Amino acid sequence: MATFALSPSLANAAAFIDFTTAEGVKLYNKATAELATKYDVEPETTNLFIEKLRDRAMASGWDAENSNILTVPVNGRDRNLLTEHGTMTSEQLRAHVLTYAANETRQAQMPT
Repeated sequence: MATFALSPSLANAAAFIDFTTAEGVKLYNKATAELATKYDVEPETTNLFIEKLRDRAMASGWDAENSNILTVPVNGRDRNLLTEHGTMTSEQLRAHVLTYAANETRQAQMPT
């Protein structure tokens, strides 16, 4: 029986992505492809860029349970990297990434 998912990367968000398969390479390429909207550091386009990045994140499973790379604990509170980016320092973000980056988990496979 097939598993319902909104995109292939969400079919089993806890499972590893096998980059030796055509499907794994396609998932990687789609998740890491350049966004059409560029971040130009201008206030007028920041929201549009974040919206496009959020769409990519959702389609790629970056916010799925067991593979969530968008939630960053800051001072005992979980913060969303896309909606609360101004509430964390780059050091706090780096420290969080280091908690999973070297592990063999789906979370570590997510592009950063």
